[in-house]
Amino acid sequence: MSVYGATKAFVLSFTEALWEETRGTGLRVLAVCPGATRTEFYDAAGSQSADYGAKRATPADVVRTALDTLDRRSAPPSVITNGRPLALASKFLPRRLIVRFMGRMARRQRTQLPVALTNSQGTAS
Repeated sequence: MSVYGATKAFVLSFTEALWEETRGTGLRVLAVCPGATRTEFYDAAGSQSADYGAKRATPADVVRTALDTLDRRSAPPSVITNGRPLALASKFLPRRLIVRFMGRMARRQRTQLPVALTNSQGTAS
């Protein structure tokens, strides 16, 4: 998960840098951070709870929000399409607290086996 998180952080930082460097040129730059989206991702991952119980946006909602944001004259460099509370809290809480919270959520998720991998006694098969 650390590599996955680091690549997402890079993309966001890179997008913000491009957004600043291209201001006034007519080029619009936007990183879309959709959060939980109703796709086959969770089925393929073998877990319906991998999104930590967040309400999932539809792909159409994500695209609509991204295009609406790009249409705004003063569009920000990034947009969170379904308003995830943790992403918003990260603007106000210390990074250390956010990292520890996410680590706990990830560890809890790893300890819960998907239903398909458990037998009738609830142990790994």
